[in-house]
Amino acid sequence: MNAPLKTATLTNRTAETVASEILAARKALAAAQAVLDGLTSEITDMLDERPADAEGSKTFNLDGFRVEVKRAMNRKTDDKGIDAIAALKLGELTPLKTKVELDQTGLKYLRNNEPAVYARVAKFIEAKPAKVAVTVSRID
Repeated sequence: MNAPLKTATLTNRTAETVASEILAARKALAAAQAVLDGLTSEITDMLDERPADAEGSKTFNLDGFRVEVKRAMNRKTDDKGIDAIAALKLGELTPLKTKVELDQTGLKYLRNNEPAVYARVAKFIEAKPAKVAVTVSRID
């Protein structure tokens, strides 16, 4: 692996220095993720003889290590598929869910345009700052 990233000291840090460090850290993170993905694939091939579409977990005890391999299938369908499944009228066996969730856009509209309504709704909502996203790109 590469040596740790050298960071600027507190006395000579500028926004440009930090931006450069962010780009270098993201590059190092992507490289580390690629190595980890390769190692994960390698140990899975060594230990787990189940077919790729198997589901569930299997634990392997090695000399000094316990390795758990978890396999799952991601399944999805489009709106036409959902309509077709619903049309089968399978009752309780229908493998569909209805997800009710907070409408962020509608909530922001109420906050900005209907403060009385927003006040009635807001007491049931927990709000906390999301993680700050920073995008850095080089300008050459």
